[in-house]
Amino acid sequence: MQNIIITGQLLDQKTIILDAPVNIKNQKIRITIEPIIDKKKNRNEVLDLIRKRQKERNYISRSKEEVDKSITLEKDSWE
Repeated sequence: MQNIIITGQLLDQKTIILDAPVNIKNQKIRITIEPIIDKKKNRNEVLDLIRKRQKERNYISRSKEEVDKSITLEKDSWE
């Protein structure tokens, strides 16, 4: 079997999320961690990435009215 090189993200000390599926079943594997230094993203790039990911998961943001109601309820709880 050939070695596979794939990127991913280390979620916590024991969990890795791969950027693509790997077709390997029920085998012990060896993983080498090589940090990738990403260039700094500017604000617009980050916002574009957030919007893209929200769209991919069909995220629906709250309306202005919902946000206003939430703020009012929170402020009312202060009294």
